[in-house]
Amino acid sequence: MKYFYEELGRRIRQTREAAELTQEDLALRVELSRASVANIERGNQRVAVHRFVEIAQALGVEPIRLLPRPEGRAARLGRTVREAGIPDEIASWGARAVERLEVGDEADQSRTDG
Repeated sequence: MKYFYEELGRRIRQTREAAELTQEDLALRVELSRASVANIERGNQRVAVHRFVEIAQALGVEPIRLLPRPEGRAARLGRTVREAGIPDEIASWGARAVERLEVGDEADQSRTDG
């Protein structure tokens, strides 16, 4: 879940900055403290659904635009490997194995869709 809230916060910050709003501006629009906005943007504070929708509205975007995309297996593996400090030669073997799994999953999905 940590990844989710960090990515959500990153998307909120990028959208806020693109809208040329300060953390204080956003905080005033959604009735939060500037510190709460900063914590949300760092992924350190969870956001209630109603507050999330208010933030999206204050930023002028649909809430879906702020939500992180689901991580695939390869992305999760890469992030976990980096965090664990696993040597590159081992990490690359794991990445190739996961890529083969994902290609197989896509092939299975196309057979069931068609």
